[in-house]
Amino acid sequence: MKRKRQTPLRALLAGLALILTALSIVVPASSAAAYHEVTTGNWPGSVVGYQAQGLHYDACGGYPSVCFNPQIWVPAPYAYRSPASNGAQTVTFLTTLSSWNGTGWVQIANRSASLPLADGQPGLYLQTSDFKIYGKGSFQIATIVEWRDAWTAQVYGTRVLAYDQAGDYTCVGRFTAFCDATAGYVYLRSPM
Repeated sequence: MKRKRQTPLRALLAGLALILTALSIVVPASSAAAYHEVTTGNWPGSVVGYQAQGLHYDACGGYPSVCFNPQIWVPAPYAYRSPASNGAQTVTFLTTLSSWNGTGWVQIANRSASLPLADGQPGLYLQTSDFKIYGKGSFQIATIVEWRDAWTAQVYGTRVLAYDQAGDYTCVGRFTAFCDATAGYVYLRSPM
């Protein structure tokens, strides 16, 4: 039987599912002032993450009517290269958006990409993740970053940024009264 080769992105998604499941069971939210990290592999690079922003966007397109829906914007994290090699690397990331359903966090959307890191380049900005939401609720972000050799696809390491602590979220824009950035998640509802 011929088996189809698993792509690096598909392997990353499968690994993320396992890691996020483990995080939701094993790692309780705490009151530290920044996201916490979980690493695997011998040589993951480091990542600098920024506060996820809860805001609102005009879902109706303006005149003649205006309606605003919740949105979560995650600024592009900066990923430093894996110390395993000065050669070309591939940095793959996946940012997930989860919603609280009353009993647990359920993944409702994600953004992902694989980006090339040239020989000797110290690092790169990953892409910004923008999630437009229809309806109110509590939302949480997680980002997984994986480093691989660009030619052999050898995995150097993985780092998960779990945005689940105080200071990981902020409310911005003119409707901050309809946004509550708390320890470990952001609550958003529509102002109109």
